[in-house]
This record gives sequence, C-alpha cells and structure tokens, in this order.
Amino acid sequence: NYITVEVKKELCGKRRFSEIRVVSYHIWCWNRQQKKYKWCVGYRKESAMTYQELKKVYTKYIDVPHKQESSNSIDVALNIGLTVKNSIGCRQDFKDQYPLYKCNAVYTLFNGEYTIYYDEHYVYKNFAIAHEVAHHLLEHCSDGVREHHDANLLAAIIVTPNISSNKIKSATVLSENYLIPYSVACEYFAELKDEQRASR
Repeated sequence: NYITVEVKKELCGKRRFSEIRVVSYHIWCWNRQQKKYKWCVGYRKESAMTYQELKKVYTKYIDVPHKQESSNSIDVALNIGLTVKNSIGCRQDFKDQYPLYKCNAVYTLFNGEYTIYYDEHYVYKNFAIAHEVAHHLLEHCSDGVREHHDANLLAAIIVTPNISSNKIKSATVLSENYLIPYSVACEYFAELKDEQRASR
C-alpha cells in the first residue's frame, strides 16, 4: 500500500533522493546511489512529540524492572487500570458490530471501563495493544497523523523498555526480535542511534 509522490527539493536536499513513498504515515525515500528505500530520519511533522518527550510519558506512568528488555503489553495495560479482551470478548460485547473487522486492536470506553480489544491471531498483537495503551496515556481523542505517529513510537518504547542500541544491529533485527512492524522499527532504531550518539 504505497502512495508515490514527487519529492520537493527542500526535503531531499543533497541526499539525491528521486522519490518518496508514504507507508502508514512514515516517509521513505528512494536513494539513487544505494538503489534502495531509506527512512528520512530528519522529516517529522512539527506537531509530533519528540522521542525524549515520549520517554518521559513512559517513565511517568509505567514501572518496569530495570533490566527487563521486553514487556507484555497486556500486563502493562492491566497495571494502569485498563481492561483487555481478545476477539472472543469483542464479539460478546459488540453483538451487532465487530470493531476488529478493519483493525487489529481498538481502544474504547465500554460499560464505563476503558477497554482494549485485540486480535489474538495478529503477529504484532503485543505492539498493537501497546499502541492502544499509548493512546490512553497520551489522552488522544482521535487517531490522526500526529496521534498515530506518537502512539506508534510510544508503543515501541513500551514493548522494549530497557533496550540498548548496542545490542540491536538493524531495524530488521529490532522488528523480528520484538515483533514491531518494520516501518515503526525503522524510526525507533533511528531514534535509539541518535540517543546513543548524543550520549557520547
């Protein structure tokens, strides 16, 4: 599901990109020298929260053991007072409609309880639940471009709370080891590397 658009010179600069593709609100550029798509790390909507701001939200609300490199999003959700139900629970609660028909997880207020419904067969279900937890923590009322971006990055932080960029060699490894969608893993990996460089 690619949307191919022409590249503006101010976005590409000296990187020699000939086109960009928008994939789930994430920007990729075709690099003519390397002959492959590359994540445009420097491009972000001004209204989106920074990585450091999202980390502060995480540390404010979620307590995870210091050495734990990955977390179970269901446990995280339950610990902050959310109800979590799989697709069976979703069908029982929504007899006339099925919210998971077009998505893998959904966050809603049902019978006075903030509830996350998720598809237990989805390979990235732990991330999908974390994404809905992120919407809750960030108090989002919609899932626009900015909200979606912020929830994705915070979800990656929730799933990998104490990860070290020294142990992760690529976005592919990050995606495969922690079951994070590849487009999100690419941005998160870039943020981890930036943080590592800044700490030197």
